Amino acid sequence: MYAVKQDGAFAGYADSIVPIRLHGNGCYVPCKEDQAEGFCAKMAVTIADEEGTEHQVLSDMVFHLADHTLKGTEPEGSYEEMGAALPLTDAENAAKILLGEAE
Repeated sequence: MYAVKQDGAFAGYADSIVPIRLHGNGCYVPCKEDQAEGFCAKMAVTIADEEGTEHQVLSDMVFHLADHTLKGTEPEGSYEEMGAALPLTDAENAAKILLGEAE
């Protein structure tokens, strides 16, 4: 699991991160981390279907690294690998407190 920041602020968690660079033909291509100009993060986002019902889905989000631009339309991002046990436990505890189930 990765914690992703956008413009210095927490943006969410990602299941996976793929380092990328901009190819000469204008496409993003995977690369080694030391060659990366940005990264693609598989993150949870909320979308609405045709009836307006919201759903959580995983979506690829592209970020450029500081001092790089890629296409110039991507937000600046950074990421940090982390274990999942602590944030998931914190989330479960917060949900219990909000739902009045805390001991």
